[in-house]
Amino acid sequence: MIDNSLGPFCFPQYDGAPRAGVPNSKTLRIRGCYGLFVSIVKGEIVRHASLKMPILALVIVVAFAMVPTASASSIDITAMGTVVGTATLTQGGTMGCGAASTDVCVSITMNSGTEVRIGGPTIAFGGDINVGASSTVMNISLGTLSPGPTGGGGLKSPGACPTCALFFQTTGPATSSTYSLVLTNADVGTGLVLGVHVIGGVCGGPANNPQTCFGGGGTLPSTPEPGMLSLFGTGLAGIVGLFRKRLLSSPWAS
Repeated sequence: MIDNSLGPFCFPQYDGAPRAGVPNSKTLRIRGCYGLFVSIVKGEIVRHASLKMPILALVIVVAFAMVPTASASSIDITAMGTVVGTATLTQGGTMGCGAASTDVCVSITMNSGTEVRIGGPTIAFGGDINVGASSTVMNISLGTLSPGPTGGGGLKSPGACPTCALFFQTTGPATSSTYSLVLTNADVGTGLVLGVHVIGGVCGGPANNPQTCFGGGGTLPSTPEPGMLSLFGTGLAGIVGLFRKRLLSSPWAS
């Protein structure tokens, strides 16, 4: 007689194989009950020493799969303590970025009254760059860029991007409220920072002759913070405890 107290999702299945060392026995496999294996031996239910928990394993796998991997990030560009624009960083092959999957589309939009100063030290990057090969820039929306200056100039100043390590410059007086390019061999998912040359009233000077300054911003690392890891671990421990309690309280677990 089958005990249905385990619930409606427990389906018995005899495989006909005798339990090792016990004559006249048959093995009963309870499907849908967390992989619990029992044997009927002389009219008694005997739990096998080994318990498999495929449902729990599936829950853990799904939990890890649900941890997001960033494919795009929108960050504020700050200069002189003021937010002057926004930079959108999108991993190639996702969300409208047609670049290679190893590259990042960079799109900058400046707020009213400020522009990108496309002259001298223009833009800089730091974080997860030079992934697999040296990073460079291409598909520049306005003008051209070349590596430099050595040391980054103002792009590496405390108010811009002190952790940047890749710098690009150009010549000329151009300015623009929008600016875009593709940064090669980089990864948004593990964090990028940037610095940019800015012109506008925030930098000082009269309205008809604003000065230039340097701003920057950056993405948060995708590595979970200790607090998030603690919460995630607590959640997994709770799931394990729940399944273990249900198994041990089952009438089969004896």
